[in-house]
Amino acid sequence: MLKIACQYMKYYKSQTFAIFASIFLTAVLLSGISTLMYSSRQKDLENSRTMYGDWHYRLTADVNLDAGSDGSDFEDIYKELRSKVQRKEKGAGYQLEQCGRAQVKGMLTVPYKICFLYADESCRQMTHCQLTEGREPVKDNEIAADNYTLANLGFSGGIGDTLSLGGETYILTGIAKSRWASGIDEMNLFVGEEFGKYNAAERNILYLKFDENEKLYVQLEAFRESYHIPDDVVEANEDLTMYLSGEKARQHYRHHKICADR
Repeated sequence: MLKIACQYMKYYKSQTFAIFASIFLTAVLLSGISTLMYSSRQKDLENSRTMYGDWHYRLTADVNLDAGSDGSDFEDIYKELRSKVQRKEKGAGYQLEQCGRAQVKGMLTVPYKICFLYADESCRQMTHCQLTEGREPVKDNEIAADNYTLANLGFSGGIGDTLSLGGETYILTGIAKSRWASGIDEMNLFVGEEFGKYNAAERNILYLKFDENEKLYVQLEAFRESYHIPDDVVEANEDLTMYLSGEKARQHYRHHKICADR
């Protein structure tokens, strides 16, 4: 049979060449399409990372509530996670690459809904809120903000100038990077960790970034089991995780704004 096939190929050389050439060109075309689709997906992924932040999930709860059913609170979990990230220690079924913390220290509803937000260095990096000018606020009457927020508040001054809000006067110490996905209902004024130290913070947020080479929702489930985290405090950065195997059968993990439900 093989001998007959070889004889046929020799007799019909041009037709055989055309068949092999078409097969080769089809393979090249399919490879090119696959590469183009992969490149397009990677571009969409990086655009989403830029617009919506480089974090996968966040845990949000009132600061006076236990985060886990074992009695551990956010402060305990945060310290342990920061230590694991620094040591690059693998958890039971998950690998945490970055962890950031934010606290809603207070809130105004006039003239807009504005959060007084403390965010550590990792949180600012993951949410793209790093300072581009000036320094971080430290004292109780110091704030930093992005140009979008300052413009909406009618502020036309610069670093070192004062801004009056809610009957209080604040000194602007820094300008933060403006986020792509800013909205009138999610303006933040960044404050120091000691801001409002005589009043309890209203809300704690932990931002989590897992190993993107593994399924994110599997790592999240393992993380939740390790720290006894309930469903209702978990929120997903869906605009990013949709590209990274972050889907979940249950729809408890949604993307919300920090102040959306306040």
